[in-house]
Amino acid sequence: MFRQFREEVETALSAALSSLDLPTDDLGVEEPPEDVPATLASSVAFRLAGVVGAPPPKIAADIAEELSVEGYDYLAAVDTQGPYV
Repeated sequence: MFRQFREEVETALSAALSSLDLPTDDLGVEEPPEDVPATLASSVAFRLAGVVGAPPPKIAADIAEELSVEGYDYLAAVDTQGPYV
């Protein structure tokens, strides 16, 4: 079940990045730092900061706003904490 959850996270994140015309080659999906209350998190905003020319927390917020959880079985919500989605 965790594998399907991770795949859904990666699919939804990739779709959000694509719709923002951002690269999808390195999603940075990983276990979050201890201070981030999530099962999985993405640090992709760190890597995109140079490309976008914006601070990582702003990029993370834009990605989270674009990311839809509708239509997924295991993905219920998306949020940000600082630069993490």
